[in-house]
Amino acid sequence: MNADEGQLKGEKRAERGIKRAAYCHEWDIARDELRLLETMLRNPDVSVTTDDIVDDLAKTFRDGGNWRANIVKRPQAAGIIATDGVTKSARPSRHGGYTTRWKIADTSAAESRRDELREFLRSHPTRPADDQNKTGESAVTDSPANSTNTNPSNGDTTNGQAV
Repeated sequence: MNADEGQLKGEKRAERGIKRAAYCHEWDIARDELRLLETMLRNPDVSVTTDDIVDDLAKTFRDGGNWRANIVKRPQAAGIIATDGVTKSARPSRHGGYTTRWKIADTSAAESRRDELREFLRSHPTRPADDQNKTGESAVTDSPANSTNTNPSNGDTTNGQAV
């Protein structure tokens, strides 16, 4: 396997993992994609990161937050937003890792998507209860994680990536 084949294989695995993680978090993704677009539309000349749409940078996601990649993947694929470089994350749980900066690429499409998301959230005003969630996990938490252990209790060590 050469480097290009290895990179392609890794990207396909990551994509499958992101899709699997998103399956249970449609409401959360819609809410945060709306927050992202509203932030960008208010400040069209400023690029933003997903750090800019969380209520508290110190809070963590009980399930690891792998689904959050879909917040930007969908509008990027639709040509609504485009990358504008990288910066170090301001979230302590990211350990100073890099995160992408995004900017509006198509204002009209962003406004249309914002309206679609608002309608979806109006028709689904609350996040599904944990017992209705497809995996039984909560996507977000209002308090820090109970443990800093990053190894899930189910023994899965693939970090949400397809194997």
